[in-house]
Amino acid sequence: MAAFRQMIETYYGTDALSTLPYSFQEAVILLEDRNPDYWKRFNVSQTVIDRFTGYGRIVMQNRNNAQQLPELLKPGYGNSYWYYYIYK
Repeated sequence: MAAFRQMIETYYGTDALSTLPYSFQEAVILLEDRNPDYWKRFNVSQTVIDRFTGYGRIVMQNRNNAQQLPELLKPGYGNSYWYYYIYK
């Protein structure tokens, strides 16, 4: 994650990385999950933010059911960077 942070902080807004792809936006949230100002710096879309909120809600509602959590998250978030980072 440190290398990813360095890359986006160096190249975001340049010709090399003028906008962040969807999965990069999800990764930005992981870098600073409690810092929405950081997300704004990289123009993380409201859609990605809302999706992260939903992901977090499922995690919190099922935090005592850790073994089933991957299967509960997979239908709606199996294609997310968050799911990949935690479970792959």
